[in-house]
Amino acid sequence: MVKLSKVHEEKIKNEFEKERNFMYEDAIKAFEEGSKKIKKLEKKIPSSLKVLWEDLILMFSLLKDYINGNYRDIEFKTITIIIIAIFYLINPMDIIPDIIPVLGYVDDAAIISMALKSIEHELQKYQQWLKEN
Repeated sequence: MVKLSKVHEEKIKNEFEKERNFMYEDAIKAFEEGSKKIKKLEKKIPSSLKVLWEDLILMFSLLKDYINGNYRDIEFKTITIIIIAIFYLINPMDIIPDIIPVLGYVDDAAIISMALKSIEHELQKYQQWLKEN
């Protein structure tokens, strides 16, 4: 086993702390901006995307509970995926710009679907936690 000096150990701890703070700030921004976008889209969601919409709302709920410190039983990778997916969703100039009616949201739906699929296990775990608390 490699033994680190106290100086190296302290540097590593500081780097992790910086990353955690940066990620926390990103999570807050993603939640705030994403919530605005969700409110705008809420009435436009077709019934065919109802399940996707419900999972998206669950993902936002998870992020909110993470930010508030209520739910921390989650992998760092999952929070990263959520933040990236939300930032993509709120960016109006993505692969297909949101200003193009209907088509503008196809790429957003695809990215959100991929994100939800990749964190499916974490969402199920979170949903179970919600039922128990």
